[in-house]
Amino acid sequence: MKNITIKFYKHFVIFVFFIVISNLFIDYFFKYQKKSYLAIQTETLQIKYETQYRYLKIMSNDVFLMYQDNKRFIHLFEQVESATIEQRDKIRKTIYKLLKKRYKRLANMGIKQVQFYLPNNISFLRMHEPTKFGDDLTNFRESVVLTNSTHRAHESFEIGKVTNGFRYVYPLYGSSKQYIGSMEISFNSSFLLQNLTAKMVIDKNFLILKSEVHKNSWVDFISDSYIDCLEHQDYFLAVKSLNYKFDPIIKNIFENQELTQDIKIKMDKKLSFSKDAHFKDKNIIITFIPIKNLHKNIAYISLYVESEYLNRISLEQTYIKMLLFSIITLLFLFSVYVTVIHSELRSMALMDKLTGLPNRAYFYLELEAEIDRVKRGRSNCSVLFIDLDGFKSVNDTFGHDAGDELLIQVALRLKESIREIDIVGRIGGDEFIVLITNIKDTLNTAKVARKIIDALGKDFDINQNKIQIGASIGISSYPDDALDIDTLVKNADDAMYQAKNNGKNHYIIYQKED
Repeated sequence: MKNITIKFYKHFVIFVFFIVISNLFIDYFFKYQKKSYLAIQTETLQIKYETQYRYLKIMSNDVFLMYQDNKRFIHLFEQVESATIEQRDKIRKTIYKLLKKRYKRLANMGIKQVQFYLPNNISFLRMHEPTKFGDDLTNFRESVVLTNSTHRAHESFEIGKVTNGFRYVYPLYGSSKQYIGSMEISFNSSFLLQNLTAKMVIDKNFLILKSEVHKNSWVDFISDSYIDCLEHQDYFLAVKSLNYKFDPIIKNIFENQELTQDIKIKMDKKLSFSKDAHFKDKNIIITFIPIKNLHKNIAYISLYVESEYLNRISLEQTYIKMLLFSIITLLFLFSVYVTVIHSELRSMALMDKLTGLPNRAYFYLELEAEIDRVKRGRSNCSVLFIDLDGFKSVNDTFGHDAGDELLIQVALRLKESIREIDIVGRIGGDEFIVLITNIKDTLNTAKVARKIIDALGKDFDINQNKIQIGASIGISSYPDDALDIDTLVKNADDAMYQAKNNGKNHYIIYQKED
């Protein structure tokens, strides 16, 4: 039973080891898959953003060329700088009337503003708000300042007094190729967001550094256009409406402090990245793409998408773990079953069914092993061959069941009479045999024999009957009395019969004949 228990624990340790290793491997494999997929999502959104940005640039460039090639417009605009205030008002109204219909078509295409500036950065005409003009935008439109100072086109994402957007500013030249000012073509950030399409989008937003908003925007418009975002405390969320409410899924995601902190760290580093999050049974991918002005990243696009792929591989991961656990469990149970069966078969082959003691075959194996140890220089060993005195009369008087019970009790007393390192076995009928190991003197063996005789001489309580028996013991030692197993046991057997012939219930130490 002890061996079975040890083997069971060994199998159990192996079972736990394989479960842990297999789970670690599966987790690593799917973690790598997720990481690769998130990198693809980041790259995909980055490409979509860059493609959309180039599209806006191409569109704005076409619009610019259309205005630059409009001789009537250029003729009017090149007169502005030298005109009086009254003349400027007249020119402004004429230009607005000339370009009004064209601007409406452009507005329907997504262009937010078409604005004209004088070389000194003064706004001359806003096509979307023609009554507002004359303000100096030097401190608010760096792209305009650079275009007017370098006479080269500039593009940038900028925070305006009222709103934010992608601005493309182009130099304008008169009929004599003289520099006459610049024009701005801009797109609101929401227009770009609308064109960043993806399947199963939960939300998409523009996140803008609060410091940039406070630096450029009018205070009255900040509360109307921006709210605190969930992703980072240093960013505003640009909103279209004061009634904007966060999606419950997104609010739940950012209750995860570890995820929030990780996102904050990556945003501080101005990185493009994607993270996966969980809401109930849904897998959400959050992708962040940084947006740069002329000098640095000042904003982020954030896109929240429910991922069918991550949903699928999460299920696959669970199913594979369950399948592998089932397989390993079955193998574990099978190995335990085989171990138990093997132990049972071994027990049947090597153990005495009645007493549970080693049988002749098992005892001989142990004896052979002990002789090998003695040969390597250890102390001697002895064999005690025991035959019960009076056992036959017990069978005849009380029956075989009583005889079997007596043998069981004899086996217990024999085990109690020897050390744990010694071995007692039953070799048949009422014959028992004991291996005494690690002895230096035959007298020590004689003491054990006397102890056994005394133990077996006490009354046995069998079915409420007091039964007395005795024991005749023969002692043979290795290597003094024999050099092989058969001779050693035979000599002990001979000594036992001599003890019986000499009055029973005592022991005889084998003596070689002269």
